[in-house]
Amino acid sequence: MPAYTLPKNRQDLIVQRIVVRHGFSRDLAKALLTDMKECLEVFAKHKRDPSMFENPKQGFTHL
Repeated sequence: MPAYTLPKNRQDLIVQRIVVRHGFSRDLAKALLTDMKECLEVFAKHKRDPSMFENPKQGFTHL
């Protein structure tokens, strides 16, 4: 699942886009959301290391 920063006026916000295939069931969706919530809880407990953002590398772009 790729994550994207928004344009210059909202670079403080990062979004993640999820694309699923035909046939993706409610059970799989529920499992995905449960896993994502658990991960977000873990991330919320840990402070961000500012050095990670000093020299950001260019990510994938659709050109």
